[in-house]
Amino acid sequence: MPNQSKDPDPFPEEFNLPTSPKDSFQARKNPFKLTIIYAVFGAIWIVVTDVVTQWLFAGRETYIVVQTIKGLLYIAVTSLLVYWLARRSVIKMENEQLENQLQHTKQLLKATLASLGEAVIIVDPATRAIVECNPAAERMFGYERNEMIGRSTELLHVSNEAFQAFGDLSEPILDEKGFFQTEFRMKTKDGAIIDTENTVSRLDEKLGWKGGAVSIVRDVTAHNRDQKLLADKEEKYRLLADNTLDIIWAMTMDLEFTYVNPAVKQLLGYEPEEFMGTNLQDHCDEATFARLRQGITQEMANPSKEGVLLEIEMLSRDGSPVPLEVHGLVIFDQQRKPINIQGISRDIAKREEARRKLENSENRFRTLFERANEGIVVANAETGRFIFGNPAMSSLLGYSQEELSQIGVEDIHPQEVLPDLMSDFKNLTEGGNLLTTEAPCLRKDGTIVYADINAVYMEIDGKRCNVGFFTDVTEILEGRHQHKVLLDRITSLHRIDQIINSLPPLDMALQQVVRETVQNLDVDAANILKLEEPQHRLESYAQEGFSSAQAADMALHLDEGYAGRSLMDRETITASNIQAEEEKFTRKEMARAEGFHGYACCPIVSRGKVSGVLEVFKRSFSPPASEQLEFLETLANQAAIAIDNITTLEELQSANERLLIAYDANIEGWSRALDYRDKETEGHSRRVTEIATELAKRVGMDENQLRYIRWGALLHDIGKMGVPDHILLKPGRLDEKEWEIMKHHPVIARDLMSPIRFLEPAIDIPYCHHEKWDGSGYPRGLKGLDIPMAARIFAVADVWDALRSDRPYRKGWPEEEALNQLKEMAGSHLDPELAQVFCDSVHHIPACSSTSYTGE
Repeated sequence: MPNQSKDPDPFPEEFNLPTSPKDSFQARKNPFKLTIIYAVFGAIWIVVTDVVTQWLFAGRETYIVVQTIKGLLYIAVTSLLVYWLARRSVIKMENEQLENQLQHTKQLLKATLASLGEAVIIVDPATRAIVECNPAAERMFGYERNEMIGRSTELLHVSNEAFQAFGDLSEPILDEKGFFQTEFRMKTKDGAIIDTENTVSRLDEKLGWKGGAVSIVRDVTAHNRDQKLLADKEEKYRLLADNTLDIIWAMTMDLEFTYVNPAVKQLLGYEPEEFMGTNLQDHCDEATFARLRQGITQEMANPSKEGVLLEIEMLSRDGSPVPLEVHGLVIFDQQRKPINIQGISRDIAKREEARRKLENSENRFRTLFERANEGIVVANAETGRFIFGNPAMSSLLGYSQEELSQIGVEDIHPQEVLPDLMSDFKNLTEGGNLLTTEAPCLRKDGTIVYADINAVYMEIDGKRCNVGFFTDVTEILEGRHQHKVLLDRITSLHRIDQIINSLPPLDMALQQVVRETVQNLDVDAANILKLEEPQHRLESYAQEGFSSAQAADMALHLDEGYAGRSLMDRETITASNIQAEEEKFTRKEMARAEGFHGYACCPIVSRGKVSGVLEVFKRSFSPPASEQLEFLETLANQAAIAIDNITTLEELQSANERLLIAYDANIEGWSRALDYRDKETEGHSRRVTEIATELAKRVGMDENQLRYIRWGALLHDIGKMGVPDHILLKPGRLDEKEWEIMKHHPVIARDLMSPIRFLEPAIDIPYCHHEKWDGSGYPRGLKGLDIPMAARIFAVADVWDALRSDRPYRKGWPEEEALNQLKEMAGSHLDPELAQVFCDSVHHIPACSSTSYTGE
């Protein structure tokens, strides 16, 4: 079992902690202590040595010499004693400060681990025992910390294979970043099995944990279950598409097919895999292709719910034409940009066959008329009254053939469609060649059937007649409706997925969910009640379809109404008349104001935790059907995914921002420490950092790049930590040997910063800011654009501050002289373009007018 008395230090860099009160007291006590020791020792020395000297040396001359030697010895001995005591005191104070820093660092590490929402487990390399875990790990696995510390990680793993993978961190397993991600099945204290996503990495060998591992564990059990549920539902819809007789297809805006169902083999002779990837132009003649392209172009310009509906002939695999009715929809994204085309093509060969039969001789007409499977009726073109109909027409409408001769067009269609149908028949009589439409028909018993109607105008026995062919397409239309509903729902889920993947604000994503719910579930309104903690209340977060003022402030307690029961019991609830169920549905005033009766709600479950309720309302006295409830639950799952993904991202962004703030504070502390050491340039790091950051903004660097510009500028002279004080603080010019040592400080900076991963992008400035445009700089003699952009930007800021600042050997230059000098250095010392940008912007950069400059 590893030694737990001394935790490894996760922060190898020292923090600049303030001196503790104990340190201050020790510092004040030391001079007094030294004074007392010095006085006592001096008194003893003088008394003893005087007595001994007088006794041994009675002569005056010898006595004086001995007294002189005694005084010199006194000075030497007391000096050594004082030095030893002072040195011992300083070392003790430094050790106490280091111990304080170590304790502060450990507290910071523990606070960081405790604040993480995901489980963190640290494993000993030798025994594979757990040496540390955070509170999130205790909550996830159900163990107390002391129950896990010291025990093997096998305690948490379901299989030995997972245990071995967690403990074995050899090079083949880890990627080049030093960590790997995988999914394990793990077990909790109560024996429950959970799916987890693990990010495992080795601990730094400098921390004394060679081969040790730290694992960040995320519970993805609920997420995996939701994904499987969604996949099952998608498979169900795919089975419907694969077994329909119509061709269901999708293609890109370039008219290249990306999906086609198996029906393409029966109608066109192609295997689906063979057909996908081909272009529409490959399967029809030029005229047909031009019609289709024109229809799609018009639909893109003026989108409609009906889409494009055309009758065309497509070429089968053997080259023969196949008549099809094509119904296509252009699919748009959130920005109303067309992304693809989807649709259904159905075989209308039978319809074309009926037309050809109509063109046969009059002798064959009667036989076909009587034996046709389609209903055929002959109507007076002037009055619309039926002259006679065939047996199939009688069977279709439930009238005898004699009864058909006593009624007309107006008697077999609902009133709402009659005006359009009568207008179509009139146009046919006045010169139209063919009428093709689909319309509802009234049977004798009052029921509705849907018919595909093809009508032609002709003269029969000298009478002006319209001959209509009626094909019962009720089942086909129901299938088409189901296909359209299926297509709409798949498209709806796709739109929700798109907006979730774009990670917008949570209210925008949930608003899309309720909008899609209203559009695809035949409901009048939808509402998402989100669980707000710690208030333990359900509050309305996204609404669609409401109009009353009461709807805007919907909020419930957890034990209140259907929504609270649905959340607590995790079940879907329906009601047919919520206005009459006041005890169970508590928002009766809102229901009455909106006129709602039918109602349903289902819980929104995110990562195993109920996070809200999705409600739908209808003004009719019926809740959604069972098939609609299934899709409602799918939409609730989409809302759960949105809440999970977006909330997790926001939490990660917040944690990352706090971490960056901590990094920034530490780096500023290091920078101040460097300035305190080099008194000549005190405040220099702050000024050049502000100037360099502002100049970087003006040349188009983004926020992430600006962060590393700032860090690199603050630490640009960190390499001087390796330069001895007698060189760094020397008031005069450096000799050749001293200058060589000074020129090595960029290399020292690189070596200091390289092991610190988050500072790697900021190394360019400390390492390269003494390089010059003409190649005469150091340490590598880089030239022109070979010098990193960050270092070139900083060089401009550094030169400006050096010219404007007071130095021991000169006063700072006035602004105009500094600008002229900077322009002269462009092209030799400085990047000429950056120098020009700076000169143009100098009066707009606040730090360039710092009160620290006194050269004026």
